Amino acid sequence: GWSADETRRYNSLINFSSQVGKALGAYYGGKIIPIGRKKAFITFNILAMASCLTMQIVSVFTISMGKFLNGFFVTVVHVA
Repeated sequence: GWSADETRRYNSLINFSSQVGKALGAYYGGKIIPIGRKKAFITFNILAMASCLTMQIVSVFTISMGKFLNGFFVTVVHVA
């Protein structure tokens, strides 16, 4: 049970980490394409699925890290 202020703060932190991951994924996605689009697609989809597992651990840090990684991996897949 979080208070209303904690809920707002943690929700903002979790969503911000996702946006940072997406921004970095968009930047690095173009640099990862030289390994091959198919290999990048398969690798980063598997990593994105694995990052969903980290979001299942109920902790602000693990949820934020999972959202960051998922945003990064999914955006790399979109760019590739």
